[in-house]
Amino acid sequence: MPLDESIVYYWTSLGLSAAAVLVFLWLLREPAARKAGVRPAERPAPEAGPLSEEPASRPGSSDT
Repeated sequence: MPLDESIVYYWTSLGLSAAAVLVFLWLLREPAARKAGVRPAERPAPEAGPLSEEPASRPGSSDT
């Protein structure tokens, strides 16, 4: 019994859509999850850098 073309097109488009969603979700994973065995909770905290410190007061302003 031959299949109707519209049924084949329907199931093909459904399968391609599902595959596209899976690829999209796979690409949106957190970069740390791509490394084997590293979970987000196990990552070390970022070190404090020069940009994370409080800025110095401007000359002439009174912070007292």
